[in-house]
Amino acid sequence: MLGRVYERGDTLVEVLLAVAVFSAVSMGAMAIMAQGIASAQSSLEMNLVRNQIDTQAELLRHFHAEAFQMTSTEASEESRWAQIVAHAQSAATPYDAIDQVEHCREHQYGSDENEGISENAFFLNPETGALSTNFSAPATFAQVRGADDISEMIWIEAVRNAGVQSGDSLSAAGYYDFHIRACWESPGAGSGLMRLGTIVRLYAPNE
Repeated sequence: MLGRVYERGDTLVEVLLAVAVFSAVSMGAMAIMAQGIASAQSSLEMNLVRNQIDTQAELLRHFHAEAFQMTSTEASEESRWAQIVAHAQSAATPYDAIDQVEHCREHQYGSDENEGISENAFFLNPETGALSTNFSAPATFAQVRGADDISEMIWIEAVRNAGVQSGDSLSAAGYYDFHIRACWESPGAGSGLMRLGTIVRLYAPNE
């Protein structure tokens, strides 16, 4: 009678080891996938916010050019440029003071004068061209909702620099620096906070 051949199965330790290895590989793959999705979302949000900032910059340039095509009376009484420069201040608030998600909230959220955004901050409605100060916390990313006339933490701070005159020399033209800034929470950012900004300089030779 021939001897029987018995098949040896896996031990409990081997099974547990295989499950542990599979779980580790699966968790690593999921983490990499989640990181890739978050990075893609942050990149998309960055592009969308940059487009919003560019829109604000183009509106500033448009109203600046429009003002200098008017007469001095029209420019001082009717132009959007006159409304914009009325919000000018001597300096912009420190942008690096906004370093936490809690700081990226409603207009004038805090009591510290070095935090948040300036009282003179504003934005331009891309649908109507109107100057507005209606700010709210970002629901997703920083944007201007023209239909609702609300800015979700995209704002402009105008800083005026007067012309300089020395003796009989020609006076240097005055100009305005417009600090266009955005702040929002993003899953792709290490701290959860995303910031983006630029500065547009427009000259005002008659000031």
